[in-house]
Amino acid sequence: MYRTSSLTQDTAPLDRRRATHLLRRATLGPTPDRVDALLGRTPSEAVDALLAEAAATPLPPDPSWVNAEYPEDGGEAAEEAFFDQNLEEWLPVVQGTWLDECIAEGLRPRMTLFWHNHFVTGWEKYELAPVAHRYVQTLRRHAIGHFPSFVEAIGTEPAMLFYLDGIENLADAPNENYARELLELFTMGRLDQQGQPNYTEQDIAEMARALTGWIVGDEYRAFFEEDAWDSGTKTFLGRTGRFNHTDVVRILFETRAPQIAYFIAGKLYQEFVYEQPDAAVVQALADVMLQNNFQIAAVLRALLTSTHFFDPRFHGARIKSPVELLSGYFRALGLSSAVGLQREVVGAMGDDLEQWLLEPPNVAGWPGYRNWLGASSLPTRWQLMEYLTEVLIEGGETEEGDVPSSVDPLALFDRFGGGEGDAFFAFPVRLAEHLLPVPLADASIVGNSAPFAGNLSRFPIPTAVQQGPAYVRDLAKQLLRGTPWYEATRDPDQLFGLVMDYVLYLIGLPEFQLT
Repeated sequence: MYRTSSLTQDTAPLDRRRATHLLRRATLGPTPDRVDALLGRTPSEAVDALLAEAAATPLPPDPSWVNAEYPEDGGEAAEEAFFDQNLEEWLPVVQGTWLDECIAEGLRPRMTLFWHNHFVTGWEKYELAPVAHRYVQTLRRHAIGHFPSFVEAIGTEPAMLFYLDGIENLADAPNENYARELLELFTMGRLDQQGQPNYTEQDIAEMARALTGWIVGDEYRAFFEEDAWDSGTKTFLGRTGRFNHTDVVRILFETRAPQIAYFIAGKLYQEFVYEQPDAAVVQALADVMLQNNFQIAAVLRALLTSTHFFDPRFHGARIKSPVELLSGYFRALGLSSAVGLQREVVGAMGDDLEQWLLEPPNVAGWPGYRNWLGASSLPTRWQLMEYLTEVLIEGGETEEGDVPSSVDPLALFDRFGGGEGDAFFAFPVRLAEHLLPVPLADASIVGNSAPFAGNLSRFPIPTAVQQGPAYVRDLAKQLLRGTPWYEATRDPDQLFGLVMDYVLYLIGLPEFQLT
């Protein structure tokens, strides 16, 4: 094992383990085809491809109801029906589209989710699906772009204006909520690297005055109302003038660029590497951000191609969020959508696993890491994954109706094993390597010292298996379940049960919860 605290570029061609690690972190999980496509490529080639895909993929189209307006003259019944429609019909479309994007695409939905947990807004504050849709579109649009432009855009996003009371921030009654979170959570944090305050309470108060004047109007679009703007002189962060929203963002990056770069670099490190940041690497990332005019893509490229990122001690060192767990499972099985299960999966992530898309717990977002697992949440995860596996392989009746099988056990077996005979030793190892982020020698694979079933004198276990690591034999026994290896065939009736039970075994291992 090597250890490094540098952003030195890793130039070694990607093997299967390193390619899978990159996809576990840079996307919401590895897909079989994407892993194969990265083999032999350098990290730079692989990351450049992920960035290019993220930049080139069109945004999801606007739904037909994106400009739906509140029925002001329809009476109480019409108003209630309108909000019911937003909640029961339109919101699931926003969430389901996002879930399918997480399953089908690569880096952009990963970054969209990251920014949702950074520039937090919550559905319960506005309860309007058009507002939710436009907010997610803004996250997508700026996900790997220019961070100052992102900050300016998010500050006038209707979801944010509702969530942090920007619509109440008026010249004659300033509201400091957004100004405070803009500094504390969205750009630079309370303290710099030396533990010194980055701003004062007076900075917040004066900045709030500059941020006045933004209103949400027809079709839930934001616009600047000059009469609601405090046009007086303000002083904050050492500058004085008749400042407005655009000036606030400009002054932030003119006066606190190093602090902002370090703060955002630290959050990116926690997202892609490990919960406890390495200060030297974070500073190096901050330097990259400053050198590249706060272009997010440049920072991601520097981090995801570094020897530090690929250090084996970070493989499997993060706990999957519910979105990673569920969307990543669809990806791992080679699926491109939630195949009619969108509403049910989104609901399970929220109700059962406490990660509702568009409803983080508070302005600080989901705490993540070890907070995702506990005495009750782990069994819930196992039960949910078992149910999902059975529906995907067998099909069944769900909350959304009958769902046909979308995973063919025979195709899965051929994808990771192929053929017969030795495939019953190759398949369990290859699928385990695909689903588990740690070396199989370190995984919680149940040891099995019992001999293989059958006449081993006449049909001896292949020499490579006999002389290989113990986990090769243990996993083969787990797959075969007492069937003599030489009698195991690709017959669908036999293979169906073997493969499904084996998949259930793997997703029940503790390491499956890691990434």
